[in-house]
This record gives sequence, C-alpha cells and structure tokens, in this order.
Amino acid sequence: MFENEDGLHTVCLENPIILPDISPETFLCLLEFLYTNCCTLNGENVIDVLASAAEYSLDELQQICGEFIANTLSISTACAAMQVSVMYSLSNLKETVLNYIEKHAQEVFKTESFHELCEEAFCVLLASDDLNIDELDLIALVREWATVNSIGLNKPVQDLTKNIVRHLRLLLLSPEELKIVESDNEKDLLIPVKMISDAWKYHALKSSSASPSAVVRPRSGTKSRSTRR
Repeated sequence: MFENEDGLHTVCLENPIILPDISPETFLCLLEFLYTNCCTLNGENVIDVLASAAEYSLDELQQICGEFIANTLSISTACAAMQVSVMYSLSNLKETVLNYIEKHAQEVFKTESFHELCEEAFCVLLASDDLNIDELDLIALVREWATVNSIGLNKPVQDLTKNIVRHLRLLLLSPEELKIVESDNEKDLLIPVKMISDAWKYHALKSSSASPSAVVRPRSGTKSRSTRR
C-alpha cells in the first residue's frame, strides 16, 4: 500500500485475481450490472452472461437474461434457449420456449443447434403432447440427433438415447410403419426391442389398457391413421 498525492491510500496487488472461464466482454457485462443494476445484452453475449450470472448466483441478472432470450426468441435460437432454460432451471423461460417450439417444431428441428440439445432438454420436448410434428418424423429426428452425438462423443447411439426413446409413442404408428421402424432399428438398436414388441402387442390385442396413457395419446402434429384408436 502506498499514499498518492491526494493523501489517499491505494492497494497494490502483486498477484492478479484470475477469473477462469469468463471472457473480458462477459466480465464487463457483470460489472455493468453490479454497478448500475442494468446490463447491455445482445444475441451474441446473452448465453455467456447468463452462465456467469448462474455461476456467481446473480439471480436478478439471470432473470434479465431469461427475459431477453424469451423476447428475442426465433427459429434459430429456440434450441439454445431451451438448453439454457433447463441447465439453469429457468421455469418461466422453459415454458415460453416450449410453447414456441411446440408450434414451430418442424422448422426448429431443422436448425444446426438442434443437434446440440442436451438429453434432458430433448426429453422435455418429446414429453409434450402439443408438438406439431408426427411420430414417424420424431423417430427419424431422434436417430439423427443420436448419430451426430454418437460420432462427437464416441458412444453407441443406444447409450445416448436410453432415456430419450422412452418418450417416443410407437403405438401411434400403423403396423406398416412399425414394420419399417423395426427393420431400421436392426442396424443401430436405437429403440429397445421391448418397446417395439409392446407396440406389436398393442396392434395384436387391439387394446392399450396395459400401456401408459402418454404413449397412446396423439400429439398436435400426429397424422390421422385408420388403425389408431
């Protein structure tokens, strides 16, 4: 410590404080919030600022980031928004994003960021009755997601999707479609054999009494099939 010309004491730190995993731009946003209770956000920095706000328990800043993400939601940002809402337990944001993706499912699932969804976020989407997409298309999307992530993580697809595939509603498929799904499944074992077997039992017995109601409930985008009851 030394005294300057005005008689004020200044502390000299020989060892700088290191904040890992935070960029200078993000750190400046945190400082801005701490000093002004406001923060300059944009599409480029909001995810990083939100992550840092969560790390340092800045709840109000997390809320501000969540509101910004919700207000700027688009086809290209929806998957990333769902991801962070799940990661940081932002329930209001998750509900807003889920409602958006339900309506625009086919467009959202075509974006590159779809492949970056974590397992938990993907499960939230697949659990929805209001997804505007057909089950056959969802099965193809699960396989696409699993294939991409299997290559990146060097893991078998069935290891990546054991929780995800539980949300697929095979009982909504026609026998002809189920036969195709079963044939495709022999190549990668994406779907547990028991799930396919249960779907065949459903068609054979003409009854869903032994199946959970969710697996036979149509989604908003489920196409009409003559065999579906």
